[in-house]
Amino acid sequence: MKALFFRVMILIFLICFCGSTRCYPSKETIFNYNEEGIKNLGNGDYAAAIDSFKKAYYYDPYNKSIKSNLATAYNNYGFYLMNRGELTEAADEFEKAVYYDTSNAYMFYNLGQVYYKLQELEKAKESLDKGYFIDKNIKGLTALRDKISKEIGIEADYSVSETLHFIISFPTGIDPAKIMYIRGYLEEAYGKIGKFIGFYPSEKIAVIIYTEEDFMKTSDNSPYWAVAFYDGKIRLPMDKSRYTRDDIVKIIYHEYAHVIIRYLTGNKCPVWFSEGFAAKSEDLGGFTHNSDVLDYIKNFGIVSINEFPDSFSTIKDKNKAVHFYAQAYMFMDYFVNTCGTEGLLRVLKFLSQNIPITDALSDVLGIKSSQLEENFGKYLKDRYNIIINEK
Repeated sequence: MKALFFRVMILIFLICFCGSTRCYPSKETIFNYNEEGIKNLGNGDYAAAIDSFKKAYYYDPYNKSIKSNLATAYNNYGFYLMNRGELTEAADEFEKAVYYDTSNAYMFYNLGQVYYKLQELEKAKESLDKGYFIDKNIKGLTALRDKISKEIGIEADYSVSETLHFIISFPTGIDPAKIMYIRGYLEEAYGKIGKFIGFYPSEKIAVIIYTEEDFMKTSDNSPYWAVAFYDGKIRLPMDKSRYTRDDIVKIIYHEYAHVIIRYLTGNKCPVWFSEGFAAKSEDLGGFTHNSDVLDYIKNFGIVSINEFPDSFSTIKDKNKAVHFYAQAYMFMDYFVNTCGTEGLLRVLKFLSQNIPITDALSDVLGIKSSQLEENFGKYLKDRYNIIINEK
């Protein structure tokens, strides 16, 4: 009874002296909480910023500015987590952001992006729809929304399986044994390429395994000779009647290498250099290309770096595409054997800083950019005992 009596007395005291059970600080204190949050947000201390804004919001929940600041803090923290690869945690923060600010299209766009990475397509589409109807002119939003709509139609009956480092979607009726060995080789590529380059993404990578028919639907902008591609997700056609196990392993290593390049350069790597690294990474899976690709180099010569196309997917002639891949592979072979992994990482860092590829290569190799092709040809002659025919 005494405990109940004291509780009642405390409640009466709060009501009498505070006006309610919530004691309101002065307007100046609320203002200071908000200002403190703005300062913390500017310093990148998102947890502290959220804490400060929550205190201000608690005492002044109808203040639109404070509410918007709190949403921004959650959004920025979500963006930080997404870049660190903590996708589930990022989605939680973005959800809080759009709860406090339902009028900000960018926040819905961010939420849609992270759900897309998590392979939660319906949630991604719902978030992007909300962002679209607020502001359809946000760069990238409409394209991603349309892309997801298409993928939902293709992957409607797909199942999802997760490994330590991958989120894998596949047709529900596919042979489970097929998925198991693909899972194994994905993790193997993660480990071997990661060890080679010294980098392991913390974010789980989305992998879609398509039937041949579905792959053709999703890759309608790719050339007929493309067997897989990476566009933020690894997309693999796994038709056993067309591809051997060795083919599949090569494809997995190749496409996963593109994941690494995107992470290390922010998608600023020239296609030919990325393809060279991807082809060279197949060696880590136990395959070598030297005898095959050298024949192309012997017959067709060396292509100037400046003549490489911006995208290999625009090449319609398969033989020409193979020639480009062959030289990209052999150039990577030359570069890694000359400068090692440390040199490769330096080039990728330069590329992430928007330094042109020829400048990055010549800096790391310690030569003039005009000497790149000459030194490459000398390497092929000295190491593989071949003389390049002039074009």
